[in-house]
Amino acid sequence: MLPGVRVLRGAIVSPCNAAPIVERLLRAARIAVSTHAPKRTGPTDARLALPYLRPWVPAFLVAYQRAAVSFLLARPDQSGLVIHPPGAGKTLTAIVWALALPGLIVVVTKAAVRHQWLREIARYTVLTGELLEGQTARDLGSKGAGLPRFLVVGHETLPHWIDELERVGPCSVVFDESHRIRSWRRWTAIEDGEHADGSARLRFAVRENIAAAAMRLSRGAERRICTTATPIVNLLRDLWSQTDLGDPGGFGGFYCWAKRYCAATQDSWGGIDTRGMSNLAELRERLEVITHRVSHATTHRELPPKRRQVVYLAPSEQKRAAGAIAKEARAAMRRGGTARIEWELMESAGRKRASVLGYIDDALRAKQKAVVFTGRRADCEALAHEARKRWEAGTGAIPGLTVWSGHGGDSSAAREAMRAAYMTSEGPALLVGTVDAWGEGLDLQDTDLLVMAMLPYTPGQIIQAEGRVARLGQRRPVLILYVICEGTVDEHVASILLAKLPAVEEIGRSDEVSGFARELIGASDDELISRIAAKAAKEATA
Repeated sequence: MLPGVRVLRGAIVSPCNAAPIVERLLRAARIAVSTHAPKRTGPTDARLALPYLRPWVPAFLVAYQRAAVSFLLARPDQSGLVIHPPGAGKTLTAIVWALALPGLIVVVTKAAVRHQWLREIARYTVLTGELLEGQTARDLGSKGAGLPRFLVVGHETLPHWIDELERVGPCSVVFDESHRIRSWRRWTAIEDGEHADGSARLRFAVRENIAAAAMRLSRGAERRICTTATPIVNLLRDLWSQTDLGDPGGFGGFYCWAKRYCAATQDSWGGIDTRGMSNLAELRERLEVITHRVSHATTHRELPPKRRQVVYLAPSEQKRAAGAIAKEARAAMRRGGTARIEWELMESAGRKRASVLGYIDDALRAKQKAVVFTGRRADCEALAHEARKRWEAGTGAIPGLTVWSGHGGDSSAAREAMRAAYMTSEGPALLVGTVDAWGEGLDLQDTDLLVMAMLPYTPGQIIQAEGRVARLGQRRPVLILYVICEGTVDEHVASILLAKLPAVEEIGRSDEVSGFARELIGASDDELISRIAAKAAKEATA
């Protein structure tokens, strides 16, 4: 049985996404089919001349944004997924879709981009968004279908607001960056007495986490959409939670879905191993029913060019570890596990720091603007310190240069102030940050050079990080450098990435991921290519 399909009173009940497959199978078995399709309710896409949009917005929409809104409004529940590349204007698409019906609109997004949503709402509509902050919910008023009203809440604070949001009853829900709600753990088993045979009697309760709160919000709304550029951040299993939010119950429960599409098997710990892939052609066919998707080549064809380059540093080009670092290494090796991996990541970052600064130097002296993304807070601070020491004083100082640095230890307001100052700077300018803090949802398109000083572990992080600088509104050609040290943990991370790329290419159909894979293994060093490819094969079969 397909996930989400069930038999009820002698009839096969199928969600819209599986209906064509069920009908095809029944006809192949020579079984008479009588279908009853649900009717679409609410407005059509019309001409998108919605009363609360600013007058110039309908003409401002590009073709694929109009197509996405039309696709969603034509569905019976006006719900689904929007998978567009980073910087393709998903926020505007979601706003136009949300205003097609009156009533309360809830936007669930990353904490760092909540204020950006408020700015976009004020820019494109005559309405003003309201920010839900903190962990103490207040009275949001009663349910009503009058003037549309935007409420913006962060992923982290959603569980604290969910009871009040359910009470007021949202009409429309936007799950922005929906890949961040990819957990399938929404329920927990609680012992509730014993059966007659002495075995424990269990009942299931909703967990108090982000995934469970998002599920409750989705099921309580009249319609909902998920917007993302990277539906599969890491593994194929990331996809189920998003499809269930955008099409509640349409793909069945997680275990049934994982068995069908992730080749799930029992692991040695008594759980299930969901790292695989299976029946991908069938899954793609079902996703097409609920998903509007466009390629990076389509959305970014009119923008200035983006070039990507992978730089491999030979051992002779790397800076050796200092005595203090070597001492830390011996201590980390003794502790083993996570401590060893953390040290290896920091040691690799230290080896390439001088080269990273060298690549940036030319851009800054040409009065350009550069961004450096790294993976650890300590490396972010060390890199920014070295940059200030080299370029803000002494004979090698660059006139007019400003260096900003930020990571997860800084508040979202502080990082937003840095971002705004960087974007208004004419250059030279340098922004150093961690991928976790800066790699999603933020506009940094006024950039000439992006240096990835630490290779992310997941394909989704790569796509999102590149999307900060290569996005709508981009005015400059941008060069993206990936710096990898031979003989270090960088090669291990590269092998992990290559092992994860097939799922993203098969289901996500991302031309950006394919291009990155070619760049990653396209070096001239045959020995290095063989080494990374061998590690990738090992990771894939582990």
